[in-house]
Amino acid sequence: NRQGPAVVSQAVQAMSDADPGKINAVVFYGYTKNQQTNGMLPGYPPAQTKVFCRDDDGVCGGALVVSAGHLAYTGDGTIDQGASSLVSRAGK
Repeated sequence: NRQGPAVVSQAVQAMSDADPGKINAVVFYGYTKNQQTNGMLPGYPPAQTKVFCRDDDGVCGGALVVSAGHLAYTGDGTIDQGASSLVSRAGK
């Protein structure tokens, strides 16, 4: 889903208003609002947020251009880093 980060950010913000304790961590790859929010999820703890945005990802730069960099997260080890980040936050 190319709208993944936008959908997740809206869902997390809606849930965190209801019960912030239900979400331990959020990981974004190619965060569509990265530039506008300075790599954060408004209203959500920065320590629980991990954003991966490659320099060659046109989505992260604010232009919302799906470039080769936006499609490269699965092959560069970033997925494993994000998974590790989620695991380290599990149960906290």
